[in-house]
Amino acid sequence: MTITPFVRRVALTAYASLVLWATLKGLAFEPDLEAAMGRLGRAFTLDVSARDVVDGARNLALFAGWGAVWVSLSPSVTLRRTLLAPLITGAALSVVVETLQLFSPFRRASVLDRASHSLGSLIGASAIISLRWLAVPL
Repeated sequence: MTITPFVRRVALTAYASLVLWATLKGLAFEPDLEAAMGRLGRAFTLDVSARDVVDGARNLALFAGWGAVWVSLSPSVTLRRTLLAPLITGAALSVVVETLQLFSPFRRASVLDRASHSLGSLIGASAIISLRWLAVPL
């Protein structure tokens, strides 16, 4: 089955919208740059709690979907490019999410979230590539 560029864009836009909705609901956006800069300092603090572990697992699953959708809808090219594209776009989507969270007094931006988003994208892409490889008859 051939996926047209239009269908690919629509599907990726829909999944990106799902990611944004899931990660930004309850944001309570405040355009206070001074407060956002204060929250930026906290974003680089690496204190990990049980809540962070659960949040990390959720982030891995959500962004694994991004990687899986990206690879599923992309034409097969080199392995490196097939893995890098969802990793880079997942990381870029993560930057958007975490930057917007800096402007909320109720949300916490974190480098741990950035890492779990990026890793999730890579895991999802790798899973689909592995399934494709297993489906190829020897």
